[in-house]
Amino acid sequence: MAQRKKAKAGKPGKNDDKGNRNPFLSGNGPVYFIIAVMVVIAFLQSFRNDYVSFDDEQMVRNAEEVISDPYNIFIESIRRDAWAGKSNIFYRPVQTFFLLFLAELGSGFGIFSTFLLILHVINTLLVFRISFISGMKRDLSAVFAILFGVHPLFVPLVSWVPGIGDVLMTFFLLVAFLSFIRFAYSSKPIHLALHLTTFFLAVMSKETAMLFPLAILIWYFLPAGMTRDRVRMMRLLLPAAAGWMISAAVYLLLRQGFFNAHEISAQDAGIHFRHILANAAVIPELIMKWVLPVKLSLISAFSVPRIVPGLLLLLAAVVYSLYAGSGRSWLVFGMVWFLLFILPTLIFTHPDYDYLEHRSYVAFAGVFISLGALKYRRWVFHTLLVVIPVMWVLTILRTSHFKDSIVFFDHVVQNSGLAMAYNSRGTEKEIRKGDYQGALEDYDKAISMNPEYGDAYANRAKLRVTAFGDLKGALEDYDRAIDIYSRAGHIYRNRLDYSDIYSNRGAVRSKLNDPDGALADYNAAIEMNPELAEPYNNRGLIREIRMKDFQGALEDYSAAIRLNPSYSDAWHNRGMCYLGLGRLEEACADWNTAARQGHVNARKMIETKCLGSRIRGN
Repeated sequence: MAQRKKAKAGKPGKNDDKGNRNPFLSGNGPVYFIIAVMVVIAFLQSFRNDYVSFDDEQMVRNAEEVISDPYNIFIESIRRDAWAGKSNIFYRPVQTFFLLFLAELGSGFGIFSTFLLILHVINTLLVFRISFISGMKRDLSAVFAILFGVHPLFVPLVSWVPGIGDVLMTFFLLVAFLSFIRFAYSSKPIHLALHLTTFFLAVMSKETAMLFPLAILIWYFLPAGMTRDRVRMMRLLLPAAAGWMISAAVYLLLRQGFFNAHEISAQDAGIHFRHILANAAVIPELIMKWVLPVKLSLISAFSVPRIVPGLLLLLAAVVYSLYAGSGRSWLVFGMVWFLLFILPTLIFTHPDYDYLEHRSYVAFAGVFISLGALKYRRWVFHTLLVVIPVMWVLTILRTSHFKDSIVFFDHVVQNSGLAMAYNSRGTEKEIRKGDYQGALEDYDKAISMNPEYGDAYANRAKLRVTAFGDLKGALEDYDRAIDIYSRAGHIYRNRLDYSDIYSNRGAVRSKLNDPDGALADYNAAIEMNPELAEPYNNRGLIREIRMKDFQGALEDYSAAIRLNPSYSDAWHNRGMCYLGLGRLEEACADWNTAARQGHVNARKMIETKCLGSRIRGN
């Protein structure tokens, strides 16, 4: 009798459930359970965490402002960007839908953390599932899936709201990959339909997913191509390719229709290519953080001590994969998958940091799938069993770093040392704790690290006014900030304008008895942003008190009220202007509105000037 050959690693379908769709009945139920429990326990701390004031609170606030009717969530998610706004930057309707939906359920971080953790657990189970049914050893597949689930590098994906797009995209791509493998070896239309549906949802979650068809083609030529009839598989690729193109076309048409996005020109492509080259160090950095996850920081700066060993590890991985024997095709696939999904993240640059760790999530998912193809050696397996609890503990510890905004930026300062971390921590100390001296020290540190940091000057100026009464020092800081902004061009650090800085400097100049300078600043603020209420109100004060231009002042107060009906100062000031014009009835009406909004001086004016009147609405 001929001896049956051993199945080679990388032979898809070898460990399939053979028609049994219930994994518990196929003997893998305990494995799924253990994986899920270990991941959940590692992230239990996240339920006690809060927002960290790095984009997350703004996203949720935007979502809450959008939601007026739960039934409009679907429509609004198609019309708005990834931050539930209309900045025309990232069009990600599925991400926006879940952002709006979760915000409707409640504004607390626990809602978002629960959703992100559930998705991360499912993604971890999918990593195991894909690896195992592709013919790899169950033990290795399970161990590497657990490592993916409890790796501290991925803590931001559960502990930070903006990570929702990457978690959703990874979920839909893994389901799309699994269903395509099913389709490739069964030819059942139901698997193709599921594949195309989840691929489309992945693209609508994050545009990076449009590269996924390239990963499928690589899988076809490497792992799958080693074991199946390529002619038959090519026929199967045709309907899938048609679906991919339709999905991409629908996404681009929706994006163009709602955002009027411009096409990428040759100049844009050249800029993107230069950015990729400039940010190429992200690749060895992330590899090193994956192998040795210490001093992790969501907001990261390049570090030579990580880049050099990361390059050596990358080189070693390439050499090993070329001589890995039966599992070579899967290991090469894993590396190509990683590069395919990490390269688009290198396009983005920011003046305050070098990269964000969470963008590597989907890239590493493919790596962990392919690692199951490693040749099974007992000592390797036992080593991994020791590594898992270490990673598990590190993840528990790192999850606590997202406890609140101050703790978060404390660790960003410690692990990245970025000027923006000092500036942001200063803002949190000022607002959350009233620690004005600590905030001033952080602003000073940020400016010493980066003398061209306009935001830090602006924040320090505001603090000098409100906490220390240092008007001259504040004026110097505002002068410096505006000089930096003007030299940088109209858009500075993703700011569409800096009209608020002009308005704040105008207020300082007014207090320093420089009405002409204040008026010039208010005019500049209004010219830069006609939708900002405060400079209208402040200019009205200059016109009324200094210039005795009551009509001009009335127009400015009215403009401020139109832009912000809850602006009690503007209501009170317009009332005072009406009083100066002898129009007492209109003055009392405005003071009444201001008093209902809690304006103390408006109440006093009603008591002294509006005889027989009372505050209506109380």
